[in-house]
Amino acid sequence: MVHDDLRVEWVRQRVTAGFNLFDCPECFDELLSREDGDEEDKIVRFLNVIADDDSPSCLLFFKTGREEEIEIQVEIPVEKKEEDSSDPGDKSLSQSGAEMTSGSKEIEEERPSHRIEVRVVYSIELHVAVNTYPERFLKSTVFYFLRNAKEMIDENMDLSEANIQMPMLFDIGMHSGDPFRVLQNKLANVK
Repeated sequence: MVHDDLRVEWVRQRVTAGFNLFDCPECFDELLSREDGDEEDKIVRFLNVIADDDSPSCLLFFKTGREEEIEIQVEIPVEKKEEDSSDPGDKSLSQSGAEMTSGSKEIEEERPSHRIEVRVVYSIELHVAVNTYPERFLKSTVFYFLRNAKEMIDENMDLSEANIQMPMLFDIGMHSGDPFRVLQNKLANVK
């Protein structure tokens, strides 16, 4: 689903590509609708803010996995047994046709035609934070947008305009692991 605000749609495309979520496009939609749209509001506020000072602003996306058990109903094929009633005089050994029919219905009703299985489903969740690095995501992979513009980021007319304008306003990157170690390694390479 294309977002109404093309800036948010542009962010969605970068996050989807960065985390390789092409098989799970609903992950970003689920993020936007979480907590009655509060997560979407964080992204829009980040894009709309006018900075008073020279401090950078950062939009962070975290990808986590979650396992959950779900119960599903599985149909069991019902095998119908047909009795050999080739001898019409053999009624003394078997029930009458009406009794046999009602008896077989009772047997079918006693035996369930489905069973419940528990399956473990792995799902991907996205999380967003602005200017903070939540402690619970310290070991998670993060995809970030560092804003290098003080003014509000204008809404674009179309995605091709967004693809030209937006990259000039952000430093985009990704890292995983302890953010302090990552920063230390990056600074060690600066001369």
